[in-house]
Formats: sequence, C-alpha cells, structure tokens
Amino acid sequence: MKKSRILVLGSGVLFLFSALAIASVAEREQTAELAKLPPGVQEAINQHVGAGKTEEFLASAFGGILKAEEEENESEGREAKAEKGEKEEGEAKAAKGERKEGLEHKKGAKAEKEENESEGREAKAEKGEKEEGEAKAAKGERKEGLEHKKGAKAEEEENESEEREGKAEKGEKEEGEAKAEKGERKEGLEHKKGAKAEGKEEKEEAEREEAIDLAKAPKPVQQAVKKALAGNPLKKLVKEAEEEGQAVYEAEWEVKGAQHSVEVAANGEIMEMEHSIAEKDLPAAALAALKKEYPGAKIAAVDAVQSFYYEVQIVAGGKEKEVKINAAADIEDDEGEEADED
Repeated sequence: MKKSRILVLGSGVLFLFSALAIASVAEREQTAELAKLPPGVQEAINQHVGAGKTEEFLASAFGGILKAEEEENESEGREAKAEKGEKEEGEAKAAKGERKEGLEHKKGAKAEKEENESEGREAKAEKGEKEEGEAKAAKGERKEGLEHKKGAKAEEEENESEEREGKAEKGEKEEGEAKAEKGERKEGLEHKKGAKAEGKEEKEEAEREEAIDLAKAPKPVQQAVKKALAGNPLKKLVKEAEEEGQAVYEAEWEVKGAQHSVEVAANGEIMEMEHSIAEKDLPAAALAALKKEYPGAKIAAVDAVQSFYYEVQIVAGGKEKEVKINAAADIEDDEGEEADED
C-alpha cells in the first residue's frame, strides 16, 4: 500500500515536470511533439496517459497553454490599450490644461497691460495736476508781488495821511486845550450854580416828603400797600405832595435782601412798582447794549420798574395826539398829527 502511494506520488511529480517541460517546449518551438521532450518526460507521460494517447494529451496541453498565453496576451493588450488610452487622455487633458493656462496667461497679460496703461494715465494725470499746481503757484506769487507793491504804496499813503491827521490833531488838541481851559472856568461857575440849585431842589423835595404811619394813610392806600407787602414788614411809608396837589404815597420794604417799593395814589391805585435785581438777571441784550454804549463802566445797581398809566387819544386844535396820564394826574403828551375831519 505504501509502495503504491509512493509510485502515484512519483508519477504525479513526473507529470508536473512533464507539464512544465511541455510548456517550455511549446513556448520555444510553438508546437508539442513527444519526440522533442526529454526521455524522462516522455516515459512519465506514457505511464500517466497510456500508450497511444500521448499525441492527444500533448495537443490538449499545448492548446491550453496557447489559449492561456493568448488570453494573457489579450489581457496585456487590453492593459496596454487602457494605459495608452489613459496616456492619451492625460495628454489631452494636459493639452487642454495648457490651452486653458495659455488663455489665462493671455488674460493675465491683457489685465496686466490694462493695469499698466491705467497706471500710466494716472501718472500723466498726477503730472498734469502737479504742473497745473506749479503754474497756479507761480501765478499766485506774481499776484502776491503786485499786491505787495500795492500794499506798500497804500501803506506809504496811509503814513502820509496819518502824519497829516497827526498835525491836524495836534492843532485841534492845542485849540481844544485852550477851549477846555476856557470851558473849565465856565463849567466851574456853572457847577457852582448847579450845586446850589441841586441843594435847593433836594431841600424842596425833603419839604414835600413826609414820613407817616400806614394807619394814618387813607384806607385805599392802606389796602393797596398791604396787598403789595404780601406779609412782609413795612420798612418806610412816605407821603409826597405833587405840584398838582395830588398826594402820592411810597412804601418801601425788603424781601431776601432785595429792596422793593410801590407808589400808590390817594385812591389806592398802583402807579409804579420797583424792586432791585442782580446784574446777572438783566436780559443779555440789555447788558450787551450797556457795555457797548458805556465801555469800561461799572454797574452799581439795577432796579426793575413797572409804571402804570393811561393812554388817552384826544383831538385838540385840529390835531390828534396821545396823552399819558397816571392816577396822580401827572400828564405826558406827544407831538400830535393833524386829525381827520370825519
């Protein structure tokens, strides 16, 4: 049993070598003849397939080898075609990419050219602006030179004018000093007269004024004064006798440091109200006008005054006029206009 296994194994090995030998001969000779095989191989084939069947076996083996070789060649051909196709496709893509790259390069070159042209135009524009600016500057310098000459001439004329004015002022000053000296003497005399008259007026005014108690004033005056005081203590009440004989009463009081006063007619009618205010409480326009009219002047005191009177339109002597009159019968009239006959 063991011996038969060895013989079979040996026979199979010999057959394998026989197949390899056939393949080698078939590749070399492109045919399969038993006589061309090694003797050992011929013997192995005869033992394996039997006598008389060797040629059929060889033809079958050779055909299988040729078919396998043909299939291998076809596979290699297909691979070669595929490689060739891939290569051609790659070359086509490369060519297409090169064309695209060429177009992009052309576009880039065109864009670069346009950019350079644009920069050139900008450079020309800047150069033009610079030249224009230089021309304007040169023109301005010439104009400035002419204006400087005109200014120098005007300054010379102004100096001459100032010199003439200086001489005139000197003459006027000397004349003014002479007049002033004369006027001072005259003013001194008038001042003396004025001081004397003012003293007399103050004396007469003091004689006309009379300090009285509120309780001694007429009832209408008491009521008007108490209403004006609004609970604040009365500081002073003075009775003034007017030229027309109508008495006027003036009451004075103080509220939080501010001085207040009111003038009341004998019938209790308010004629004037007055109270002191701070400089900062003056309207801005009024303060500005004062500073402009009296530069450097210092404001000592400010009073807010309200006067109450009547405006009466009358026709007198063919003329229409407006008359102002207060409760104390003080009259103030304006120049009238001719009245319509209607």
